Amino acid sequence: MLHPPNGNYALGVGRVFEQMTPTLRFDRILEPAETQHWFARLAPAVENDLMAD
Repeated sequence: MLHPPNGNYALGVGRVFEQMTPTLRFDRILEPAETQHWFARLAPAVENDLMAD
């Protein structure tokens, strides 16, 4: 996210599992060439999006 949201856009759906601990796992580190490949597929930022001020 490049700018703060102008409101609360959370969906508020789903269940909350208080006993479930979230985890994050790295499978591997991308090589520089592979990183550039994925970055090349990204679209440029849109200046007139609905979330902007």
